[in-house]
Amino acid sequence: MITQKTINQTYTQEAKHYDAIMMRNANFQAPRKTLFENLKFEKGEKILELPVGTGLNLPLYPTNVRVTALDINQEMMKYAIEKSTLETPELQTCFLQGNAESLPFQDNTFDKAIITYGLSAIPSQKKHCKNSTGQ
Repeated sequence: MITQKTINQTYTQEAKHYDAIMMRNANFQAPRKTLFENLKFEKGEKILELPVGTGLNLPLYPTNVRVTALDINQEMMKYAIEKSTLETPELQTCFLQGNAESLPFQDNTFDKAIITYGLSAIPSQKKHCKNSTGQ
């Protein structure tokens, strides 16, 4: 069984190259773009982005929402913080290191939760989906 520790070590090693790998593969970019084109964001909405990874989604958010970006991997989040500072300084973003399997928030804290490709990095995907949907 793959553990969170093993997954975390892999992403720590790959963080530097993650964006290049994801950006050159249209199979990863097209669905991400389609998702954000079809989401209806309301002014002031509170969004949970998990895991934020290197922040590839951050430039896709409208600037009138507030994003809480959670990730267990400190190295991946380092790139997301850098991307946020350079590419989306007007987006209100709060970064937190944490585990998506044990969300540190009360129920109904967020209006939307965005998960793109992150489930593959979570050993207990069923539990994570339950936390995200409340079901």
